[in-house]
Amino acid sequence: MTTRTRLLPPLGTLKAFEAAARHQSLVRAAEELHVTHGAVSRQIQALEDHLGERLFERRNRGIFLTDRGKWLSLRLTDLFAELTGTFQDFHTHGQPRPLIVSCEPTLCLRLMIPALADLRRETGLDVRFLAAGGPIDFRRDHVDLAIRRNDFTIEADLFSAELAEEWMGPVMAPVAQSGPDAPLALLHSTSRPNAWRDWQKRSRIKPGRASAISYEHFYLSLQAAKGWPWPRFTWWRVSLPKGALWHLTALCGTGRNTSPSHPPTLRSIPASPRSSPG
Repeated sequence: MTTRTRLLPPLGTLKAFEAAARHQSLVRAAEELHVTHGAVSRQIQALEDHLGERLFERRNRGIFLTDRGKWLSLRLTDLFAELTGTFQDFHTHGQPRPLIVSCEPTLCLRLMIPALADLRRETGLDVRFLAAGGPIDFRRDHVDLAIRRNDFTIEADLFSAELAEEWMGPVMAPVAQSGPDAPLALLHSTSRPNAWRDWQKRSRIKPGRASAISYEHFYLSLQAAKGWPWPRFTWWRVSLPKGALWHLTALCGTGRNTSPSHPPTLRSIPASPRSSPG
């Protein structure tokens, strides 16, 4: 047996330890690996015996990584991610690789996916869209291009290009019934809970007395505004072309959305390091 072989513990012990360290739980690690809680515990014990030291401290029915255990778990997480990527690349080696684009959910659902067939026909590209927002880990998520609002700090070594400014304002269905007896409602999105407040502060317009209805996402509030027969007001972002508003009517008070730290724009961020666009 070579020295290198003696240094490497069994792969099963490493997988069990990495999963338990990542979840901070033997139970959740067992669920992920489809084994019993006891099997995970025995694998970790075998790894600790092989290394000659404890990787976890057991206290009050919980497990807590030692400093060296934490270091090892982070290295193993990166190594397993690299190993997974290697075999994904192996299966697609020699085959055309799709372009993976991570896109803000509303843009993805309303604009990108409906245009997918035309995009493929005109460019010949096999494009796959993932609906997601916020910061992105290109390596972990295997993404080539991200389309994001710049409401977070973009890493300095990434090139990004502005696609559109963001404007905000209220919209409603043009066929909505109006009048003194028509029930009014402001539609809120939990993904941007301060949208109405920010708009009122900028426009200095108060919408008056109205009930509030919350939806989990901006996309759903737009759909709800379109479907109600009575005035239902939601806000919109003009980074969506007019056709994306489902024929909703923009009302007074529409203007640029401003922020002291991040003036909101829609930006494309390719996975490659900063470079001049070709």
